[in-house]
Amino acid sequence: MEKFEDAKGEVWTITIDINKIKRVRERLGIDLIKAAEGQELLDLADDIEALINLIYVLCADQAEERGMTDEDFGACLVGDVFDKSYIAMMTELVNFFPSRKGRLLKAAWTKTDKMTDQAINKGVEMIESQEMDKYLMKMETEVKKKI
Repeated sequence: MEKFEDAKGEVWTITIDINKIKRVRERLGIDLIKAAEGQELLDLADDIEALINLIYVLCADQAEERGMTDEDFGACLVGDVFDKSYIAMMTELVNFFPSRKGRLLKAAWTKTDKMTDQAINKGVEMIESQEMDKYLMKMETEVKKKI
């Protein structure tokens, strides 16, 4: 069981078992077992709305006990809280599988996460670079000429 804290300070526990996998498939049409084996899980990582819906389904019993709708729940998953809930979900998914398959999934997830961080860092470096400043000044000059 993995835990995360939402933006309001509420603690949520994510568990993934076969019943939760069935629930996710029935409610969202996402087969977590097949998704973990291929590109679908990586694609899902780029779809924030789908991921929040997935995390909600995994936490739906707790949300219902707290009188929260899916919209209330989604409103509490913002910024770093979203990242923490995603990490908790992925960790729990890795832990669901037998150790060999879980190890493979964790390695793929870790590699993808590292590559994403590198791409973000490279993007920030590019935006903060002098070359970008020169490019923006050039664009500003060209726009002023047209006005």
